[in-house]
Amino acid sequence: MSHVMLVAPTTIQATLPSSPLAARAAREVIRPLQPDIREDALESLQLILSELVTNGVRHGAHGSPVQLAVTLAGGVIHGEVRNRRESSVPRLRAPDDRLEGGLGLMLLDRLASRWGVSENGEVVVWFDLEAGSGRGLRAG
Repeated sequence: MSHVMLVAPTTIQATLPSSPLAARAAREVIRPLQPDIREDALESLQLILSELVTNGVRHGAHGSPVQLAVTLAGGVIHGEVRNRRESSVPRLRAPDDRLEGGLGLMLLDRLASRWGVSENGEVVVWFDLEAGSGRGLRAG
């Protein structure tokens, strides 16, 4: 006789204040996922969230909170960071195209297995990250 265990997805949602401490708060919010994902994947997740939340605070509408949702299901971490923006939708730029900053989406592109940006009254940057094998920084 076999046993079947159904594991429900784990979802964490948070509304973070528009503050320099928001990235730190995002890293704290995802702590419950720590036992379920490899250390390198956790480090990648923390880095991605820190960058995206910081960008949300920096480029979002003044005083507007940043919303965070992270779901772990089937060995994949799906994350979304959303906010109201005062400036244009973020885009990936070539390294020599930036004067200051601009590394957040480059890191996201290197760490996540998939990612994208959508806009519908607010900007949502989403990503998928392998929970079991953390991709780490890949070359080129």
